[in-house]
Amino acid sequence: MKSGSNEYNLRSKTQQDTTYKNNKTAQGYFVNGKKNGYWKFYNKNGSLKKVGEYINDKKTNYWFMYNSVGELSSEGYFSNNLKDGYWKSYNKNGSIEKEGEYTEDKRTNYWFFYNSVGKLSSEGNYSNGVKDGYWKNYNSNEVILSEGTYTNNTMEGYWKFYVNNKLLKEGWLASNKPISYWNIYNENGIFSHQINYSGD
Repeated sequence: MKSGSNEYNLRSKTQQDTTYKNNKTAQGYFVNGKKNGYWKFYNKNGSLKKVGEYINDKKTNYWFMYNSVGELSSEGYFSNNLKDGYWKSYNKNGSIEKEGEYTEDKRTNYWFFYNSVGKLSSEGNYSNGVKDGYWKNYNSNEVILSEGTYTNNTMEGYWKFYVNNKLLKEGWLASNKPISYWNIYNENGIFSHQINYSGD
């Protein structure tokens, strides 16, 4: 029987208490007071806000997220209420903003990031939510700007920097700062000289 709050009390085959919520903010089922099954949520303007599945009040499987005007903003997998699996996020124009994998709500493995018109701006590896491993960065035309390694979100190890797709300089970094000897190149990518950052 329909109640004044637009919620229906039902009985499942296993005789669990089931309630269906249907109003301007959300639609979906409660089982024993917890969200279960497929749910839809809405923005104040009536546009879709998010869509996905719950098991005992926790997000699971594939979800779609939308911005304030109902345009798709991200999509991906949840497990036990945490992002877990491959996710994509989108710019307002519909182009991909970023994509990669989560493990228990933290970025992991290889990720791709794009500029506002959908061109690749950077790519690299994450571990436990921080940059860790090899990375490459690009300009607005997807021409390489730099490449090197991160350790725990810090630039460490050997890095190369480019201008107009020509090598500009290369050397070692520690805690984001140059150390030891660096090779410097001219505008044609030909070796010019060395700079010593070690103080020797």
